[in-house]
Amino acid sequence: MFSLLTKKPDARTQQMYGQYAIQASQVCMYLFEHHACPPKDGAEQIDLDDERNRSSLVGHIIAKIEELDLASLDGDGKSRALRDLAQSEIANSSSVTAVEGDAGMILSLLNIIDMLARHYYELYPGCKPMLELVNDLAKVCPTGMQVVFGDDLPVEVRRAFPHYSSLFEQNRANF
Repeated sequence: MFSLLTKKPDARTQQMYGQYAIQASQVCMYLFEHHACPPKDGAEQIDLDDERNRSSLVGHIIAKIEELDLASLDGDGKSRALRDLAQSEIANSSSVTAVEGDAGMILSLLNIIDMLARHYYELYPGCKPMLELVNDLAKVCPTGMQVVFGDDLPVEVRRAFPHYSSLFEQNRANF
């Protein structure tokens, strides 16, 4: 199934993908264990067991997806838009609420996971290390995101992050 001619990312890119995957997995496990996003220094932590808090966070995520028109952007465009959002939040940190900050963090996380899966399927199909990385993400990350979204992703998230959505469904079907 895997041949010697399978295209593989170079060692530096593999290391970068591994670091992204570890970071994404750690944040998702934090979400799962604490039912809250990792707090920024000095910021309040939002309890996602409270349905009002969870609904507010999901509402902010959906609003940002629509405001940035993420569903219509390619992978690089999404990354640029989310980087600009993060830089704006840093520049205006005193006026960014905890919910807005958490929504930006979740969107960046979804984008990283979506990018890793997209790169496997589009750039490195058949590359065993990439397949293992994506399969590991499919086991861990949706579990954390279920704390935020429940058992089903909003349609806006599905459209903006289709490769992540596929991993979410894969996890839901298996567990």
